[in-house]
Order: sequence, then structure tokens, then C-alpha cells
Amino acid sequence: MTIRWRRVGPEPSEAADAGTERCYGCGCPSTRRAAPPIGDSMTTMSWRDRGGCRGLDPEIFYPPEDDDVAAEPAKAICAVCPVCETCLEYALSRREKLGVWGGLTERERRRLIRQRRRLAS
Repeated sequence: MTIRWRRVGPEPSEAADAGTERCYGCGCPSTRRAAPPIGDSMTTMSWRDRGGCRGLDPEIFYPPEDDDVAAEPAKAICAVCPVCETCLEYALSRREKLGVWGGLTERERRRLIRQRRRLAS
């Protein structure tokens, strides 16, 4: 699988992140990105900067579409991630179609969206 990179501009809460590289699709920090300056407070850092995926190979989070076994390493990282819920909500709100986000695969996120719709009606 080939990972494409994109340059992202600042989001309102991420002015310090302007122009950093992120994996195209999941937005996880790439291994090509420098660490934030020492002394950066947690309040000024994006949830992505605190993610367990930070600095890891993004391909871990993009297993073949129907391969649940291949998704297990990513899910294990997400299971201990301090921003797992935020990551999942981000993916759900943006309708991310690829990769493991917040510990859920594409199929699991679709199922969760359907469950939430049923509960809301």
C-alpha cells in the first residue's frame, strides 16, 4: 500500500501545526515530522500530537480492507492511546472511509454510525 502525504494548513486550534506533514487520509502524524519544541504545554498541542500513533509507520493503520487480523496491531496501539475517543469522533464526523481510527476499522465505524442513527430515531 502506498501512503500519500499532504501538507495541511492550520486549523483554528492548531496554529502551531501550520504546514506540518500528515498522512493523507488519517491525518496521523508522520515519521517525517519533527517533535514539538520542549516545553510545549499539553493545552496548546493538538489531540493528534498526543496520539499513540504519533511517529509510527502510518501503514500500520491502513490494513487491507477486509483483513481484521491485520488491523490488530493498530487496534492494540489505539487501546492504550490517551486520545482514542477524540480520534474516533473526528473520524466519524469526517466520514473517514479508510484505516483504523480510534480503534475501529472502516466496517466497525459504519456499524457504529448505523447504531447511533437507530438510537437517535
